[in-house]
Amino acid sequence: MHNRMAFPKKTSRFRFWRGGGATEDHVREVLDTGLFTSRGGELMGWAHQSFAEFLAARYLVEKKVSPENVLKILLHPSGGLVPQLGVVAAWIESLSKQIRDVLIASEPLVLLRGDLIGWGGSDLAALTTSLLTGFKHQTLRDFIPVPTTDGRVWRRSSATFDPADLL
Repeated sequence: MHNRMAFPKKTSRFRFWRGGGATEDHVREVLDTGLFTSRGGELMGWAHQSFAEFLAARYLVEKKVSPENVLKILLHPSGGLVPQLGVVAAWIESLSKQIRDVLIASEPLVLLRGDLIGWGGSDLAALTTSLLTGFKHQTLRDFIPVPTTDGRVWRRSSATFDPADLL
């Protein structure tokens, strides 16, 4: 996914927020790190999409956005996770137990993309049960790579997950 967020290289164009404590020198220092790359002209952007995804998840958790509202952002009205927000969802579950519990029940495959190291035994057991139930009933949905008809190019598919597709 291409990162469309861009930052001006010339920090004089920044409007600093009141009380933020950031100076133009601070912004210049950060923009000169490996976190950002040039987007041409005077534009800078994240060096990797994962930085933006982590910060989006962290922002929602730190601002104490209710789990209901976070789920409205992550889940499509017709059902399932918005594919472009899969990694954001994986980060949020590692930061918020409440959201993790909902995603274990509704979107267990996306949680495999997250950080499971800090999970307790009961969460891991619930995730395992949810995954096994989903496999049994063929209800798991994920955007997984599947071969195209020519067998050479891979695309993303939202079809019901079938482990045989990976063989």
